[in-house]
Amino acid sequence: MQQMGPTHQLPLHRRKAGKTDYRKRYRLLLSGEYRLVIRQTNSRSIVQRVAYRATGDETQECVDSFLLRQYGWSNYTGNIPAAYLTGYLFGHLVQQAEEAATMVPDIGVFKPQKGSRIFAALKGIVDSGVAITANSSVFPSDARIRGEHIAECAEAAEGLQFQQRKEQAQRITEDFDQVKQKIEQIRGK
Repeated sequence: MQQMGPTHQLPLHRRKAGKTDYRKRYRLLLSGEYRLVIRQTNSRSIVQRVAYRATGDETQECVDSFLLRQYGWSNYTGNIPAAYLTGYLFGHLVQQAEEAATMVPDIGVFKPQKGSRIFAALKGIVDSGVAITANSSVFPSDARIRGEHIAECAEAAEGLQFQQRKEQAQRITEDFDQVKQKIEQIRGK
């Protein structure tokens, strides 16, 4: 008897939408460790510690770059300094938790690019003292992490429409240092 219907199998919905790489996810789950999920949007950075459960993944710790506003960050939350500070804050909060377990970095379907915001967040986590295996050659330079490249671009901009942004961008390195000090005070509490 002849078979009826299509003979090919459609890809899973999340793979078709470009949201999940199931082969990569499977390899990460086989490790049995927590996943350090780092996600970037146009306007923010999100860092999470996620545990696999049969009923679905369980997010145990989560830090969004919008939380930096509580520490005095007045700049844009979608840049490299904000990503670093988000990772730095996440690292300090994870170390305060009772169970400090090892984590495996998970950047999702993003293509790894040297010096990107994802690796800035990872460097912030490593600098906070969390033990994560990472190659330091992919981290952004310290000048880019402090936002010096943003201040330099702001100085070069001319015109009245850039005046307010120019003043804000020139303060980015000062804001970076102040927020980092406030995050470090978390450990003292």
